[in-house]
Formats: sequence, C-alpha cells, structure tokens
Amino acid sequence: MRDPQDAIITKISDNLKEFTCITFIPDLKRFQMDKFDDYLVSLFKRRVYDVAVSTGCKVTLNGKRIPIENMKDYMCMYLDNTTEKEIVYKKVNDRWEIGIAKNDYNNGCTQVSFVNSILTSEGGKHVDYITEQVCPKLVEYIKKKNAKLQKHGGSKTSKLKGIPKLDDANDAETKNSQYCTLIVTEGDSAKALAVAGLGVIGRDRYAVYPLKVKILGLNYGEKYINKSDLSKLHYGILMIMADQDQDGSHITSLVINFIHCKWPNLLKHDYIEVLITPILKVSKGLGTSTAKEAKEYFSNMDRHRIIFKYDSIKDDLAIQLAFNSALSDDRKDWIKWHTEDINQRREQNLPADYLYKKDTKQINFNDFINKELVLFSKPSTERAIPSIMDVLKPDQRKIMFVCFTKSLICEIKVAQLAGKVAENSDYHHDEQSLTNTIVGLA
Repeated sequence: MRDPQDAIITKISDNLKEFTCITFIPDLKRFQMDKFDDYLVSLFKRRVYDVAVSTGCKVTLNGKRIPIENMKDYMCMYLDNTTEKEIVYKKVNDRWEIGIAKNDYNNGCTQVSFVNSILTSEGGKHVDYITEQVCPKLVEYIKKKNAKLQKHGGSKTSKLKGIPKLDDANDAETKNSQYCTLIVTEGDSAKALAVAGLGVIGRDRYAVYPLKVKILGLNYGEKYINKSDLSKLHYGILMIMADQDQDGSHITSLVINFIHCKWPNLLKHDYIEVLITPILKVSKGLGTSTAKEAKEYFSNMDRHRIIFKYDSIKDDLAIQLAFNSALSDDRKDWIKWHTEDINQRREQNLPADYLYKKDTKQINFNDFINKELVLFSKPSTERAIPSIMDVLKPDQRKIMFVCFTKSLICEIKVAQLAGKVAENSDYHHDEQSLTNTIVGLA
C-alpha cells in the first residue's frame, strides 16, 4: 500500500445497486515477507467466515459463496461429529442469536461470540449473561438424570463435593470406581501438567488433585482386607506424581507411610503407583513442563507408571524403620550403612545400585525405602545439624551469605529475601521452609 493509484470509476448498469469495491495489494517487503504463510492464509479465511455470519451479507471467497445463512451453519463448522439435531439454537430477535452444543474436544467450556460484527474471542458480559442463565438449568437437569441412573443402574458411591482444586474422574461416582485412578501431584503447577496429560488418556477414569494432608475416598476404621473392598472407594488406585528428585521421593514416602499407618492392607492390593517423569530439565520441577510434554508422558502411560508391590513383612519393617519415632537409633545405623556401601562401591569401581532401571515395571516398598528414600534422609540429616565451625545449618548459612554479599542492611520483606536467597545461593527446596528459616533467624 506504499504506492496508491488513482481511483477507477466505472459506470454500471442501471439495474444494479450501487456498491464500492476496494482492492489492495499488501506491501510484503514492509513486513519482511516474501509471501503469506499458511497461518496468515488460514487467519484471513477465518475472518471471511466471521464476516459472513456476523453481517448477514453474501460473502464469497476465491469466487465461491460462503455457505453460511445463520449462526447455526457457522456452529456446524466447529463441530466435526455433531449433527444439527444435537445443536440447541435460538434466534431470539434481530440482535440475539444463541447456540449451544457438546464440546467434542474435551477441553472445557469454549465460546465464540460477536458484538456489532466484531469477534470477541475473550468473551465478556454478553457471554456471561447467557451462561449464567443456562448453566444452572443444565446442572439441575444433570442432577435429576443422575438420580434416575442411580435408582436404576445399581449401587454407586456418593459424588465428592465441595473439595477445591479436585478434577474428578467421570466414573468416580459409578460402579466402576475401583478402576479409577487418583493422581496426586506435588503442588498446583504439577497439577496443571497432569490435567494437560488427561487430554490424551481422557477423564473417565483419572482424577487429579494437588497433594494435601488428606487422601480422598478413604474411611477411617475400614480394614480393606480384600481387594474387592476397593469397590467402596472413589478411586481404586492412588498414583503419585512428584518431582524425580530427593524431595519428590520424600513426598512419595510420606504418602506411603500415611496409608501404611491408617490402612496397611491397601498396600497389599497394588493400591499405590508412581508416575515417573523425566529427571533432566533446564528448569526446576514438574511445574515448568509444558502441555506438549505432559501429553507425551501420558500418551505412553504404561512406560512411565510403576506399581508398588507388597512382598513380605520386610516391607512393613522398612516403612517403620524410616518413620517410627522409636527407631531413631536404628535410622542412624541405616544412614551410616548406606554411606559405607556407597564408599565401598566407589573404591571397587562398581556402579551405583539405583532403584529404577529402564525396564522397571514394579518395585516393593523395602527397595524403595532402602534405595530411594535413604538418598533423601542422608542430606536431610546434614541440613538439620549445625556446623561446629559457625553453629549454622546450611540453609541459615545461605541466608547469611546472601545478606553479606548483597549488602542487605536495610529493612526487607521476608518474601523478597527468600527470593534473593533462592536465586543466589543454589537453593533447591521448599520456599516455605526457607521463609520459616528466615523468620527463625530474625
């Protein structure tokens, strides 16, 4: 559009209505382009269809008429496997056209809307005005339908309600509950990763919940002696999805200890699994993984999931060794033995005895405690003991180091100092723990 030309005015037949034709050639050099790429072409094509539905004009693209007469025709282009009978459509008046249909892509509620022929991709008050009227009616209808199914479809467990951040499985309230898996994650960011992965394997038998102190669906006092007792639960499998580092192993062991303490028989029914995710990433933790990576993990679920198998009473004794407060002296010997074993292997040029191998499909609790959790216990003990040189623990020393090197002599918020310490002192653990250490030093 750098070189405009004079307008060309042509007399038309008296039988035709007057119109204005605007023709332009984009200045590709100005945009450092040789041609339109496929993305821009598809974007222009999309805009042509948007114009056809939002203006009501007869629109052509490359000489072909766009086959859109109303909003219903436009909706059908979004829904590959949906017939017109499955679309609820209503033209309220000349200003309002509304259409609702099932989302075939399992990615939650999506909307496409126009105001004054302008696409409002982010929605707005006009969309809220409709959804706030439709959603309560849908919820009421679904509740009535579920009540009928429960009456005629056999026994079901009650639906979990009022639990924030729980993405429940579709089959968790049905007679197929024992086949459902609850994936507990290390925080909200890791939960987002798991939810993205569900786009591959579906939500029917998988639920996601950021790990907290309670495990869903278990009743205190229940023995769960037989495997058939798992049908009483909302989920027949508990899958732990934590970082593949020492802290992640510690979180996994805490869940195991909790189950072993309250419902020890569950460990004998293959109730607990872990989802092994890649160890090496440029950034720290599962929260930095992308949705694409999540789909890669979950698309090959059998490769990444490992089942905890109960072998013998050795499994019970190993869990007690790690967590029973009365066995603190035995834990000291346990850590000492592990340290000596590592040193002997190094002296003899033997490889380290890692728990997870390339083809590992199942492990027992004894091996997990003695090969994986012990890797956390040794450095955890070192972090808890003050040094004889300066009477400081490693975390305290890192805080003092940052304060001195950055000349932090003025008042500073605890959260800001915690951020500086994490950034400048190679700190790899929970920031809340670091915050508590700063408060304790003050």
